[in-house]
Amino acid sequence: MPRENPPVVILRGVSMPRTGLYSRLSLRWKILVATLTGALMAVLVGVTGYVATGTLQATRDDEVGHEAAYVAALQHAAVTAKAVANDERGFLITGDTEYVDQIVDRFRTIDADLETAASLAEDDERRAAVAEIASGIAAWRAVVEQEQALYATDPAAATAMALEESRSARKSYEELLDAASEEAMADLQNGTAFAGQVSQARTALLVLLVGAVALALLVGWRLNRRVTRAVAEQVAGLRAVASGDLTYRVPVTSGDEFAVMATALNETSAGLATAISTVAASSDRLSTASQELAVVADGLADGSARSSSQVGVVASAAQEVSRNVEAVAAGAEQMGQSIQEIARSTAEAAEVARQAGEFTQSTDERMARLGEASQQIGTVVKAITAIAEQTNLLALNATIEAARAGEAGKGFAVVAGEVKELAQETARATEEVSRQVEAIQGQTATAVAAIGRISAVIAQIGDHQSTIAAAIEQQSATTAEMTRGVAEAAGGSGQIAASITGVSDTAEGVTRAADEARRHAAAMGDLVGELRGVVARFSV
Repeated sequence: MPRENPPVVILRGVSMPRTGLYSRLSLRWKILVATLTGALMAVLVGVTGYVATGTLQATRDDEVGHEAAYVAALQHAAVTAKAVANDERGFLITGDTEYVDQIVDRFRTIDADLETAASLAEDDERRAAVAEIASGIAAWRAVVEQEQALYATDPAAATAMALEESRSARKSYEELLDAASEEAMADLQNGTAFAGQVSQARTALLVLLVGAVALALLVGWRLNRRVTRAVAEQVAGLRAVASGDLTYRVPVTSGDEFAVMATALNETSAGLATAISTVAASSDRLSTASQELAVVADGLADGSARSSSQVGVVASAAQEVSRNVEAVAAGAEQMGQSIQEIARSTAEAAEVARQAGEFTQSTDERMARLGEASQQIGTVVKAITAIAEQTNLLALNATIEAARAGEAGKGFAVVAGEVKELAQETARATEEVSRQVEAIQGQTATAVAAIGRISAVIAQIGDHQSTIAAAIEQQSATTAEMTRGVAEAAGGSGQIAASITGVSDTAEGVTRAADEARRHAAAMGDLVGELRGVVARFSV
């Protein structure tokens, strides 16, 4: 089961390469620097906007103040003009000259207000409007002065002039003054409203700036915490895998790319654990196979040693047969010489017959030993055949075990096949030896029978000296036949020696194959040890 996740610390104890300062910073500080940089840029943008709107507000305030002074001058001129109209009526009603003085002062005030308005006018259109108002005021003023002069001589006519000409002149300038005042007032109201909007915008900008900076810091802090925690968990998982702990699992708590990385890392750990378990099981099976291979190799070596020992025995027997055959050949030669001496000197026939009888008895004993030796050779050959069959079975078992070992057992399978072929070659050689031995046994029986006949002939020589010539002829033929048998026996003994040499070579090949199989088994054991050492580094 995956173990509980321990607390981790990201990048602690990690040797960082020598690069720039920013590259050496941890991920936590990099995110913090990016967040603070964004917040600082927002502050700079906000402060710049706040200062710019402040400048705009100050400029607009100046314009509004200028506009307000212009409107005030026009309105003051309008109010003063109404006061002049009131003074005009007062004079026409009372005739008091004090009203005349007030009218003069008020017209001066109007002129000053119009001059002020003209100086405050922002464009030629307004200045032209002010000039037109001043012209209207001047025309009305001329009418009022005519009324005052006429009043001294004809008050009624002065009153009529006030009701007609003065009122008409007054309406003309009042329309112009009211239009200019309304236009300036509208501009003043728009400027005041704009100043209020700028003030509200500055306040909103300040609030948004504070909120944006606070939100950026909060989001940066949350993102920093989330990212560094996720990266720390990934690093912990990678370090666990690097240390050989494949039971560690990175927690998957979200649906973002970090969750995908955690899932991929967990799947990788699980896959590695499965692979390591498979390697461990395979190494156990390989260890068992190598041990069995070593046992088979030891069996082959023992069988080869026994085969070598039996081959030595067979070789000794073959040498003995060869010596016996040589002795028979020498006896046959001596027999021929004896026959020739019998032909040359019949005087010594009896002695020669006696010697021939003794030599024939010795030859019969030697042939008997030759038959026994050939029987022993047959027994040895049977033993070699049995060993070859056992070696063949061992090679077959070794081939089966090598097939079980798979790729690692291919080399041993080749060696086992060579051992099998050598065992089969040994079996064929021993079959050939067996046939030769059977041939020697047949020839030996023939030679024994011939020697028996020689003994009978020698006995007849003692009894029948008269038939010496016939016996010599018969003995010559018999000796020739015996010589041919001895020659065949000599050839058979040579074949036995050659076969025994092949059996010895085969035994040596089996021994070398067994040694090679033992070395392969040892190499497989070492490989298993290395695999187990690698697997032991991991916890699955």
